[in-house]
Amino acid sequence: MTNPYLPEMATIEKIEQETPTIKTFYIKRDGGNFDYNPGQFCIIGLPGVGDCSISIGNTPTKREHLELTIMKVGAVTEKLHGMKVGDRVTLRGPYGNGFPKDALKGMNISYMAGGVGFSAISNMLTYSLDKRSEYGKIEILYGAKTPADQVFKNKIFEWAKVKDVEVKRSCDKGDSTWKEDVGVVGQYYDPNFKNRSKLLFEIDPAFKNTAIVISGPPVMIKFTLIGLDKIGFPKDKVFASLEARMNCGCGKCGRCNVGHNYVCQDGPVFTSAQIAAMPAAF
Repeated sequence: MTNPYLPEMATIEKIEQETPTIKTFYIKRDGGNFDYNPGQFCIIGLPGVGDCSISIGNTPTKREHLELTIMKVGAVTEKLHGMKVGDRVTLRGPYGNGFPKDALKGMNISYMAGGVGFSAISNMLTYSLDKRSEYGKIEILYGAKTPADQVFKNKIFEWAKVKDVEVKRSCDKGDSTWKEDVGVVGQYYDPNFKNRSKLLFEIDPAFKNTAIVISGPPVMIKFTLIGLDKIGFPKDKVFASLEARMNCGCGKCGRCNVGHNYVCQDGPVFTSAQIAAMPAAF
């Protein structure tokens, strides 16, 4: 049995600058990249510095490398942002449960993402695009603080060209160049309030063959789930990838527990019904 704590060396093969503070790293492990399910994560490390948990961004059907989209927010990620192609890192994983890709087959899927959280669902998105005939209509609802903060700008336009794929974007605050929706993606639309995106309001709750896949900052997920409740969307058809401080990835260190749940092991993907049963503080 492979030791789940044992990291393997890997090489950075390519780096893409998404925003001033976000980069996507294309990484290949020395022993070959591991198999994984959409929605799982890995732990990237720098010897002598530390490690951090990062969602695997690409579809497992194309795993010649791992795509890790990383925001510069601390010591480890700051060091990573200073690295170059050819530099070495460690990887271990995969961890977590992932999205129910088989249960979603035949269904229409609305992907809702905020900011860098897009990377946590991009693996399920690209998987459903790669297996296009196995899924229904695909809708991508993506929001960020400003146009400059949006990730995957080029990929989004390519995804929009695929049959039966619709892309809708919003920004909390637009600028003179922004011609799309303005408002917080996921919040329930009320014409009496400003800065509320209309995107959530456009989802048809009566369409029974639809699932929602969500990821983003905790506050975005919170208000998206509230908005979905208001329009009557079934809780068991809403799947959210949650953020947490996951150190071990195996449910042993206790850093990511929420009540009786360990986000690293029982998640990071939970249904809206499961989240509703979690402690209110979360």
